[in-house]
Amino acid sequence: MGFRPIPLKGAGTEFSSLRDYLPDDDPRWIDWNATARRGRLVSKEFELERGQNIVAVLDAGRVMATRLDGLTKLDHAVNAAAFVLYIAHNLEDRVGLMIFSDRIQRWLPPSKGVRQWESILEALRQVEPQLVEANYAGAFAHLLQNLPRRSLLLIFTDLIDPDTSEALITYAKMLAEKHLVLVVALSDYELRSLLAEPIDEPSDLYRQAAAVAVLNDRLRAVAQLRESGVNVLDTSPEALFNTLLEHYLLAKRRL
Repeated sequence: MGFRPIPLKGAGTEFSSLRDYLPDDDPRWIDWNATARRGRLVSKEFELERGQNIVAVLDAGRVMATRLDGLTKLDHAVNAAAFVLYIAHNLEDRVGLMIFSDRIQRWLPPSKGVRQWESILEALRQVEPQLVEANYAGAFAHLLQNLPRRSLLLIFTDLIDPDTSEALITYAKMLAEKHLVLVVALSDYELRSLLAEPIDEPSDLYRQAAAVAVLNDRLRAVAQLRESGVNVLDTSPEALFNTLLEHYLLAKRRL
């Protein structure tokens, strides 16, 4: 699949080795005793922590039924969740899954092992978007009650209208007080391309005005989430895997 080991200097807290200092190293990594002995700057290197809780939380409500590049947004979310949980599983993290719409459809608490991974794959294979409003309050309350240990929560959803976003913002803020939360929302880049099209008829102007309103609502929701301490990944499908992997590896430093 083109994967290769990614050395993350200082990415964990488990000491691994010493090496020469590099210009982009954090000064906090310098080992001053080793520096004095060798007569040059020496940095500590750390290993990625293992055994952390990583939970993918998939919104299977109506906002995830819209299509991008021939797939529903939920299809993109399923592929991305499988990808990052596979990486986490191989790094020996405890991986879990929640799928919810107006109710909790599937809950797999974080765990290790091949059987857990197979259960996650089977649940992801069966999920379909439901044309109902997602119940963020119920789903996030369940997470708060059933995840006593600080966890990385990857919430795959979308930011469409003010009412839906308001509920997400309210309850994601509560989660962020205890857990590390990353909201993954696939951007409606097709709306942005619509704004670049020429205006030939009055209907074109109306469509562009509607696109501007939707994009502004989305930007406000992203800003409010970030102000509440919630990380937001707003990206296109083609960039989703790389940016999600980067955010996951960086988040491991903060757990």
